[in-house]
Amino acid sequence: MGLFDFLKSKKQPIQPQAPADATPASTTPAAGPRYKGSNFTSPVAPPPPAPVLPPPPPPMPSFEPVNRLEEMLLHAAADPDARPGFYQALLQEDVLVLTQPKEGEPGAKFP
Repeated sequence: MGLFDFLKSKKQPIQPQAPADATPASTTPAAGPRYKGSNFTSPVAPPPPAPVLPPPPPPMPSFEPVNRLEEMLLHAAADPDARPGFYQALLQEDVLVLTQPKEGEPGAKFP
């Protein structure tokens, strides 16, 4: 067999020879286990538990305004246009702020 044998004309077709002891595959039953697909199925994840909501807060007690500033506060909470008027009225009022003294310091006394 030479390097350029593929260029030569082929007068006889070459047929592969089967081994003498081989039998056609269609007449021989397959031996051994056959692949039938996977029997594995992925586990189904349980759905996440529903979030537990805290109970709603108790309803607020009804509040009746006693003075003009409290009336303006309630009105300003519902109407944004009323807020500047509430802040102007708050600046005109005397406001008393009570604080708790720091630990170890005596509390202040007012005459």
